[in-house]
Amino acid sequence: MFGTYRNSGIRRFGEYKQALLWYDTTPPIRGNGVNAGLRPLGHRNKMQFQIHKLSDDSIACRCWKTDVVRFHPDGTVSIKSDDWVSQTTAHFIRDVLGIGASVSDHDIVLPIGDGAYRLKDGIKIERDKFGRWAVIDAAPHEVYHIDRKRMSELRKQVEPFRTFMMGMIKLREGLFEKDEWDEALKAQNISMAGNWSLELRPWREDVAQVLPRLEKFVAIVSDEGQRENWYSSALQLVWSARPHYRRIYANAKYISKDLDNLLIATHPEVLLVSQCELGTFKKNAYAKFKHYKDLKR
Repeated sequence: MFGTYRNSGIRRFGEYKQALLWYDTTPPIRGNGVNAGLRPLGHRNKMQFQIHKLSDDSIACRCWKTDVVRFHPDGTVSIKSDDWVSQTTAHFIRDVLGIGASVSDHDIVLPIGDGAYRLKDGIKIERDKFGRWAVIDAAPHEVYHIDRKRMSELRKQVEPFRTFMMGMIKLREGLFEKDEWDEALKAQNISMAGNWSLELRPWREDVAQVLPRLEKFVAIVSDEGQRENWYSSALQLVWSARPHYRRIYANAKYISKDLDNLLIATHPEVLLVSQCELGTFKKNAYAKFKHYKDLKR
């Protein structure tokens, strides 16, 4: 998206005085429009990027509605994203501060000094005695990893269903038609437009709404006494991945991984937490389960 704004005219500031000077010498937008009275950070036709002077005299560089970079009179600089993890935000930081921000592992990562910092809840930096940016405050970075013993126990609970599922895929050579799932929904009196998907992070639903649906699914496939429901459960698992397709070829490896993900989401205690040394970037492969773990803490 930021490619649209490559010629944004955004100024790079090295300190508070430069940001203040730009604010003081930039005429506000005139007229009666939505941008009237606001001061552009770059070109005057790129009002997605603005500069503001706040009540504490700090100078805020705003990207859309977020004060991403804020210069303070004491020489420190605050950076935050308000959870807007996007290339636009990363490039905005790069343009304003000259720091090579990028998006990696569902987060904005800032290479500062000899370290690499996830932006997360915000970072505060200042110039060191050599004039280089240095981190003075940053949130610790947590990484999840699996309790293998507990995960093995969970897998055993659904192993009969997994065998059933893999046999079904092999017998069909992976081919599934959407009409079959539509018929299964009708038989269960479930609306085809309803909330049946097993996606971990659905677009319009909060995880608190999704979790009961996932727990119901896992309860069914963990109980051999409900084997008569495994056929429809298998279809539900297949079509949750790509619900808008009319025909798909299910991959046994990916379906098995989806089943593992449902076990983790419904049993987040299987995730162990460790903190990375500040300035050390490690991929957090299980970060997508954070909302489920927070929900069950």
